[in-house]
Amino acid sequence: MVSTLAFFVVGGIWYSPLVLLRPYQRLAGLTDADMQGDTARTFGGSFLAALLANLTLACIIGTERGGWDGLLVGAGVSLGLVATAFVTTGLFERKPFALALIQGSYYVVAGAASGLIIGWLG
Repeated sequence: MVSTLAFFVVGGIWYSPLVLLRPYQRLAGLTDADMQGDTARTFGGSFLAALLANLTLACIIGTERGGWDGLLVGAGVSLGLVATAFVTTGLFERKPFALALIQGSYYVVAGAASGLIIGWLG
C-alpha cells in the first residue's frame, strides 16, 4: 500500500499544473472540460491498476533485495515494459512522441519510487 501511495504522489506531482499537466493536455488533445469527468471512476480505477502494478513489482523484486536494488528493478521494468508500450502505442496512434515521453517517464519515475519502497520495506 505504501508503494501504491507513492505511485499516486508521483502522479499528482507529474501531472500537476506546475509540472506537466498543460503539455500533457495539449499533446493528448484534452480540454479542461475533458479533465473534469468522472473523477471517482478515474482515480479509483487508477488506484486499482497501481495496486496491481505494485503487487507485480513486489513479486519481481522479492524480499531479498534492498532499496537501491528495488529502485533499479522498478525503473528498469517500467522503462523496459511500460514506457516502451507507450511509445509503440503512440506510434501506431500517430500521437506526438513527446506525449509518450511524458507518460512513459512518469511510469519510470513512479516505478523507481515504488521499487525503492518495496525493496526497502521487503
